[in-house]
Amino acid sequence: MCGKFYKKHRNLELVDNLYSATFKYTGNFFTHMNKTILSSKKRGITSTQTVLIALVIVIIVAAAAVASVTLQPPITTTVTNTVTQTVTQTLTGPAAQTVTVTAERTTTIEKTVTITTTQATTATPQPTGRYGGTLIIGAEKQEDTLDPLNALTGPFAGTGMQAIFEALIYYGPGGEFIPGLATSWMAESPTVWVFTIRQGVKFHDGTILDAAAVKANFDRHIQNPKAVKSIAFLLDSVNVRDQYTVEFRLKPDSPYADFLTYLASDVYGLITSPTAVQKWGDKFGRNPVGTGPFKFVEWVDNDHLTLEANNDYWGGRPYLDKIIVRVIPETSVRILALKNGEIHLTDIPAQFVKTANTTGVVVRSGGSFRLFMMSLNNNPKLGNPVFQDVRVRQALNYAINREALIQAIEQGFATPATGSLIPGLNDPWYNPNIKGYPPKGDVAKAKQLLAEAGYPNGIDIEIEVAGVFANGLDIATILQQQLAAANIRVKIKNVDFSVFIEDLFRKRSFELAVHDQAGASPYNLWYTILHSKGRNLSNINDTELDTLIEQIGKTTDFQHKKELVDKVTQLEIEKAYQVYLYYVPRIQGWSEKLKGYTVTDPHYWGSILASKPLSRNAWLEP
Repeated sequence: MCGKFYKKHRNLELVDNLYSATFKYTGNFFTHMNKTILSSKKRGITSTQTVLIALVIVIIVAAAAVASVTLQPPITTTVTNTVTQTVTQTLTGPAAQTVTVTAERTTTIEKTVTITTTQATTATPQPTGRYGGTLIIGAEKQEDTLDPLNALTGPFAGTGMQAIFEALIYYGPGGEFIPGLATSWMAESPTVWVFTIRQGVKFHDGTILDAAAVKANFDRHIQNPKAVKSIAFLLDSVNVRDQYTVEFRLKPDSPYADFLTYLASDVYGLITSPTAVQKWGDKFGRNPVGTGPFKFVEWVDNDHLTLEANNDYWGGRPYLDKIIVRVIPETSVRILALKNGEIHLTDIPAQFVKTANTTGVVVRSGGSFRLFMMSLNNNPKLGNPVFQDVRVRQALNYAINREALIQAIEQGFATPATGSLIPGLNDPWYNPNIKGYPPKGDVAKAKQLLAEAGYPNGIDIEIEVAGVFANGLDIATILQQQLAAANIRVKIKNVDFSVFIEDLFRKRSFELAVHDQAGASPYNLWYTILHSKGRNLSNINDTELDTLIEQIGKTTDFQHKKELVDKVTQLEIEKAYQVYLYYVPRIQGWSEKLKGYTVTDPHYWGSILASKPLSRNAWLEP
């Protein structure tokens, strides 16, 4: 996953690669032809025979070259359209990106950077599925609402919302933005964006999707700036230019460079029916209406959510008749239900992979989507005064054997963290060439730093956890053992989750605290955890970091932004204001009867079973 940035640039050269592969082999052919003919004559083979044999070889090799290109990992995005589309993006490549695609049915889009190209492509055959069946998903708990504006997303609500609603744009397989309910978009300036809305789309209640509906959706964000998923901080106004053209004017003092990122991430940009929002008011979250492949049927509290196929879906009716998301709190019970065929799909904690991986069950690991870390309180009065010395903070990081921690806690299904950006989720900004602390730790270095800081006999610290939340107690127990080798004596404070939240968010009174974290973009993540005016649980007050983070939010030039991001990554490692432990992937298990499904992209919660923009359409075999 961390190589998506490089994959993306290879994607741009797919056709060139195909030709260059062919020319490479034919070049070798002509280079060595004369030598081959001379050699053949000595063996009694005529020149004509040699040329014929060689031509056959060239044809075979050229075919192999084609195969070697087309059999690489997924590098294209498929969309269905009946008109010529122009898609303009500016934030996922070194310069403005413009793609013109002519398509009659399902076509393959080649993404380009710095130039404008027109491509006519052939249809990509899709696997033939089976209509019918009810897919049952097991979720640990339910979230409170299916209203994207107010949603705390997880497997339950995420699955429901991604099936019911759709966004204007999405993340494609190479990390690029691809069309959703918008067929094209362009920036007229850094703070003015214009989107063309897909025609012929209706909400489940019959309301027409047009520019007015999109405006109503984001006006709701502006009117509710404190809503959980509101992007009011970005929006100055949303205006209708014509029936299917909408204009977004962004606040000049906002992180406007992240606008497309928010529209494509999680549920920030999902479009709701303005008619249904007006009808249901604050009850809309229990009566959701969108344009997606599935329609809401019922929600029985703490029991199940039922969705049914949208026969009028603009992307074609999904294969599945229904989706039921059941609430099954106990992991062991969910795994048993999966093995017994009572459910078809569920998330699997790393500790249960071996148990779940049996006959009839498919277990797969997706991209990393969460960072497990420790917030370190940098306030000398509310935290531990020893942390005021950067050498102590660095010693703490050197003393941790992250690889051993991963083996003990995650059964090896994780990656040692360097900085806070997550490979896959935060590509292309995550830089694998920036080195963090040694994955196996360095106890001698930790002791040296402590001695230099004036603590030759070590230090005493406290790690606060909330039981099983973010594997806190288990992580702290392992760290207690590891840190002891560097004369860092750990006391574990295990509290109820409500007390944990109170200590971190309101009182700000703790030393170290274990939790997980993720952000849709570098700005989104770092404003939250590093900026002095953000949530900033670690109570950091660093003007250098504040300035760099603010610059990232307003920088649209790719290369300059990449340099700023790399600088912050390097600084957060060196200054060690926090302790980054490891990145965890999403692991899911499903019945062998479920076909056409893959682990959901880390940009989205839940399970995406059908989506025309994302080329998903899973089905059940009998």
